[in-house]
Amino acid sequence: MKTLHEILLNQYQEAKPRLDRMHAEVIRAEQARIEHPAKDAAPRSLPRWASPLCWVLTPWRELFWSSRRVWVGMAAVWAAMILFNLANSDSSEKTAPRLAVTRPAFTLASQQQQLKLIEQMTDSLTADFAEPPRSSQPSPRSDRRQSQRIG
Repeated sequence: MKTLHEILLNQYQEAKPRLDRMHAEVIRAEQARIEHPAKDAAPRSLPRWASPLCWVLTPWRELFWSSRRVWVGMAAVWAAMILFNLANSDSSEKTAPRLAVTRPAFTLASQQQQLKLIEQMTDSLTADFAEPPRSSQPSPRSDRRQSQRIG
């Protein structure tokens, strides 16, 4: 019985001469390019990276074009949010007078609330200082007194 190596070697035996011919052609073409560089090389004024257009197109390709589906999805979400906001918003004519009327009431209420908080804080501080200091000696743990000895 033949091994897998022998089967593959027999099957692709005719590929070796073709590969050798391709290899020789590539070597000849490379040697010709090295010996005569002016024939196939067109003169360039600037390298590719120095072009101003390259500075614009490279970020466009890398940042936006590669993830265009994500950008389209985000644009759709933003458009939906803007439409929802426009549909549910009141006109500025309705909201402006209402805010102008309630502003003094709001400031008065906030000032009253601040005064109440200050009163509560000062009351708690005075209550803390008004308590008498506790003795540092521990109280007896039993109900028995030393003066009432049975004995």
